[in-house]
Amino acid sequence: MTRKGLIERVGTPSKVWMGVPLKVGDKIIGAVAVQSYTDETLYSENDLEIFKFVSDQIALAIEKKMAEEALVESEEKYRTLVEQATDGVIIVQDGVFKFVNTATAKLLGLDTPDELIGKQFIDFITPEFREKVVERHRMTMAGKGTPSIYEIAITDVVGHTIPIELNVGIIKYNERPAAIILVRDISERKKAEEELKKAFAELEHAHRELKKLDTAKTEFLNITSHELRSPLTSILGYAEILSEGLVGPVTDGQRESAYGILRNARQLERLINDLLDFTQMETGRLRLDTEVCDLKPIIKDAVESMRPRIEEAGCAVSIEVPPDLPPSICDARRITQVLYNLIGNAVKFSPDGGTITISANKVDRFIRISVKDEGVGIPEENQEKIFDKFYQVDMSDTRRARGLGLGLAISKAIIDAHGGSIWVDSKPEKGSTFYFTVPIEERRRS
Repeated sequence: MTRKGLIERVGTPSKVWMGVPLKVGDKIIGAVAVQSYTDETLYSENDLEIFKFVSDQIALAIEKKMAEEALVESEEKYRTLVEQATDGVIIVQDGVFKFVNTATAKLLGLDTPDELIGKQFIDFITPEFREKVVERHRMTMAGKGTPSIYEIAITDVVGHTIPIELNVGIIKYNERPAAIILVRDISERKKAEEELKKAFAELEHAHRELKKLDTAKTEFLNITSHELRSPLTSILGYAEILSEGLVGPVTDGQRESAYGILRNARQLERLINDLLDFTQMETGRLRLDTEVCDLKPIIKDAVESMRPRIEEAGCAVSIEVPPDLPPSICDARRITQVLYNLIGNAVKFSPDGGTITISANKVDRFIRISVKDEGVGIPEENQEKIFDKFYQVDMSDTRRARGLGLGLAISKAIIDAHGGSIWVDSKPEKGSTFYFTVPIEERRRS
């Protein structure tokens, strides 16, 4: 090594030397060497064996010292962590406090942890939880697998009750089993839970009251709608008699006035019918009278019934229905009602000279019907809401007549009851297309 320049010889060269490594396990931590400057035959094989034995003892002593220092360092580190912990940490042996950190002392209203050492843990537990704690402690120490986390309450030195959560484990303390317990103050959690319970109770009460109000509203609408129908029937009848001149000659102006009464009375009739359907929908009494139906004449008749309103609005109408459209299982009266609602909306939002297109075609095992207009369209953020009851898109610059905001909600209930779907496809300034589906006859037979 000297020749290779790895070490430098200093002082008088020795005649002979003997060295062995200091090993801890498989790790070399140093070396021990002796040397002679006068007698190169001084050390024998026996001397080497003795020297190895001595070096092993030195290594063991060094290892023990290193372990002791590591243990002290570890204890200091964990003691610091425990003392700085915001949760309490205690060690209980034979029911007595053996170790208490600062957080526990503060929780119990004491200045230092030493004031608790040697005192009975059970004395700080409120009476109603003592039996529970004793039983849990007994089962834990016996290794019975009882849940290690549970809630109790303790009393501090001035008599305040504090809800806490215990997390219990078993350790060796002074060579004997002991319980190490993490103590967490859950006062804020309990306060939040109580506030949540109170809020939930208030919410339940409000919900019950709202249900009462909703029931009262539905009953009121039902009664009101029925009460309005009788005088409305008379108004419609007398207006028709006047318009047809059955009570004597009428002037053109009088006839036009009678027609105005009829138009508005029929609009009112539609609103009343919507209210009646709404009450049926709300109370689960919306019933269908389904049968095998040919949708072609149903669509045609609906358009013809709406044609005066369409033409009055200055719009054109187009029907695109293939002659081989298969029959459907549906309630013809209710599907007509849906068509009235969708065509009526198209009339409201179509510009003068616009075209309303009604189409139908087979898609998988459904018939899909669409009503398309050339209006200003529906904003994307409103497209899901328009099927909610009483919801109306604010398009006041294009609306020709206001409704109750029930038409689409009722239409959705009708289509849902058929097992179909209803939706809208709309883009600003590009108009809207409403679609709905009803099952074809084969679907019900399968």
